[in-house]
This record gives sequence, structure tokens and C-alpha cells, in this order.
Amino acid sequence: MKKILIFTVALFINLNMIMSQVESVNYKLQYNNDSGLFDCYLVVNEGSAKNTRDRAQFNAQITLVAPKASNVYITESYMPLINNQDSRSTVPANWEVSNEIESPNQLKEMRLVSIFPELLPTAFYNDINTGDEIKLFSFKVTPMVDCAKDIRFYNNNQDPASVGKGMGGSDFRNGFTIGGVDQKYAGNSATVFPNKPVITDVDFSMKSRVSLDVKMAPFAGSSIQKDLTYTVVAPNGKVESYNDFLASDIKDIQRGEYTVVATDNIGCTAEKRFNPYGTSSELESELVPSATAFDSGIFPNPAQNEFTLTMNGAIGTKVTGDIIDLEGKVVKSNVVDLSLTNNEEIISVNTNLVPGMYSLSLTVNKSEVVNHKLLIIK
Repeated sequence: MKKILIFTVALFINLNMIMSQVESVNYKLQYNNDSGLFDCYLVVNEGSAKNTRDRAQFNAQITLVAPKASNVYITESYMPLINNQDSRSTVPANWEVSNEIESPNQLKEMRLVSIFPELLPTAFYNDINTGDEIKLFSFKVTPMVDCAKDIRFYNNNQDPASVGKGMGGSDFRNGFTIGGVDQKYAGNSATVFPNKPVITDVDFSMKSRVSLDVKMAPFAGSSIQKDLTYTVVAPNGKVESYNDFLASDIKDIQRGEYTVVATDNIGCTAEKRFNPYGTSSELESELVPSATAFDSGIFPNPAQNEFTLTMNGAIGTKVTGDIIDLEGKVVKSNVVDLSLTNNEEIISVNTNLVPGMYSLSLTVNKSEVVNHKLLIIK
């Protein structure tokens, strides 16, 4: 009976030691909106570490990929802790840049930055459990552009290996060992990027001049994200600065959807669309031209093979026109079919009619009809 008990206790101790090992970890990048830095985390996918041996950092490598014009600086280290056998140390092992390569063949516009922990004297983590996210170090990227979208971890399965062209034989693969030499690194968690500005509303009017008021939500970004600049994209794709757009002549405001873009100083953007001719019922009534404001004339009259039609009205006025004979029959349809893009439009109309008396019948905004007597001679 005693032998069975001893065997059972020994088995329990061995299983407990096996289960206490950290089995799988990920690396995670998270932008800190309070500090304006990126924090690097160790994410424990499976296992735990309680005793001194299992909490010991054996080795690690973390490789960052960043735009080649940027520099990466380690600003602070957090874990593991030097001589932390009793889980009372407060002195972190320093994480340091050990190697950099710029513009390898497969990543022409990028640089690789390899980072190691300094492990002399020996460094240990505190107790580790499945699901823990342990902050390892923070780093600064300068300059930071495009909302940091190109900052990421090296991908062991996709990025160039040490034998790749331009790699100089350097091994940049991520790795992590704890409590022994077995590899625990399994991959990268999703990156948390900087918060972006948010446009809540756009107030637009053009009663006597162009007015645009962009309303922003309270900013949730970091203290370094500031100095918002604004641009406006027209329906035809033309991009203007905020001030240039405000200086626009009312007659140059196109129908269609505009987009206002707010950009902070690290390239994070917010967008909001607005339609100058449909932002509100009041604005619509101001901007949709009425037929009574339309005026037109033709010359020469009498005409021979063509005549000139002059039209004056609000931008956006829709005009269609047919030529009708004295019996009311349409002899040429759609000789005019356009929307005014300027306050005055002048077009040539080819008649190719036999001599006689006709009428040019214009329909304005699908409601008002304007008729011009037209005499054709040879």
C-alpha cells in the first residue's frame, strides 16, 4: 500500500511540473494612446510558470519591421526582472536593439530591427498563467507616418530568411524560450494601432459664400497626435486644402458627393461625406434653381445651317430642347440636353432644316417651358 501511495504522489508531482510549463506564447504590439509609444507584450496562450526554474528567461528575439526612413528606439523595459528568483525584484532586464538591416530585397522600403533581452545576471518573470499579457518593453518610432500602418512584427513564415538577398546571413526570426531551451513562440497577435480622429458632422452652406464647419468628436488619441489638417475632395477627385475650398466661388461648387478628410500629425485620418445640394431641406431649397431664374436667347435669327443658343441660370439647371414645326410636330429632338455648369452657357445648334418657320422649345428643370420662334433661310 505504501509503494502505491509513493508512486501516486510522485506521479502527481511530475504531472504538476509538466503542467506548470509555459507551452505557447504570442507577441503583441499595442499603441499606447497615453504615451504615444508602442508597447510590446508577451501573450501566454497555454501553460503557466510558478517555480523559479520555469519562470527563468532562457532567450528571446523580437524583430520589428518599420519604414526604412523611420528609427526605432527602446524607451523602457519592464519584464523579465533581474535576480527575480523570489518574485521581489523591481529591476528589469534591458531589451536592446542588436541588429538592423535596411531594404532587403523582399522589403525594399522597410528596415528590420532585431531586439534581445540582456540576460546577465539571470532574469525571471513573476508567476505566469494562461491568458496573461505581460508588457516586455516600450519603443518609439520616429518619424511615424500613415497612422503607423507599416509598423509590425517580423513574420517567420513569410518575411525573408537569413539566406535571402540583402539579409547578410542574419537571422531575424522571432523566438521565445522560458524554463528551458524548447521554443515557445507560436506567432503574432493582432496589432492595436493608434486611435483615429472622428468627424461627427459636417455643416455646409453657400448663401453668400462657401462655409464649411467640421465637427470633431473629443479626441481619444495620444498627446502627440494633434495639429489636425483638413482637405476636401470634390466629386471629380480634385483635392483642395480647407482654406482653398472656403475661397471657392459658389458657382464652382459641383453637384455630387464631397469628402472632407481630417489628418493628424502622424497620418491618422477621418473622413465624412457631404452633398452640397442635399444636406438639408432648407439648403436644397436654396440651391436647386428655379425656372423663373432662367433666361435664354438665340442668334442669328433668321438662321441658316446653325444658330447659337445662350442660356443664363443657376448652376445645375437642367435644360432639354426640341425643334418643332408650325403643326406642332417635333422635327429634331434633344438638340439641347445638359445641366448648366456655369451661370452662362453658350452652345451651337446644328439645324439642317428646310427653310421655314419653327419653334425652339426648351424645358427647364422638367417643368418650365420656354419657346423661341426660329426662322430658317437659305
